[in-house]
Amino acid sequence: MFGTYVLNSSVSADELIKILLGLAGVTALVFLAIVLARVAGLLKSLSTTMKASEEPLAASLKQLPSITENVSKLVAEATETVPHMLHDAEKMTGSVSGVVSSVGDAASSMAGAVSGFVKPKKKVFGVKSDTFESAADAVAVVASILISLFGKKKKK
Repeated sequence: MFGTYVLNSSVSADELIKILLGLAGVTALVFLAIVLARVAGLLKSLSTTMKASEEPLAASLKQLPSITENVSKLVAEATETVPHMLHDAEKMTGSVSGVVSSVGDAASSMAGAVSGFVKPKKKVFGVKSDTFESAADAVAVVASILISLFGKKKKK
């Protein structure tokens, strides 16, 4: 009997739109209720977090002036100390430059002395000696390497 009643009745378009709008409204209200419940939970969590961090934040804010004062003192000390350190480093660099220059001069003069000693001015027993020439060449190569490593530095 019920099946016959449903089949024989017709629903107008106006009634169908009202039913669909009602279902959409109920769905929107359920969705809104879920969203509001989640927002309320989020606000509760945020409130708990804020209450928990209130004391440490207040303590940090109280310490901030002393921290700023300490940083100011450190900056002032660094401002006084760093120029002296740079001056000392400049002196040390000059001293090292002098030592390197002296070592380069010594290597150069030693190479000249050894080269003059080993390299013959004339033939030995009527034969030019290749051994002396190669030794002189070896000393010249070593001397040039030493000079390139420890050569004179130009003073600024």
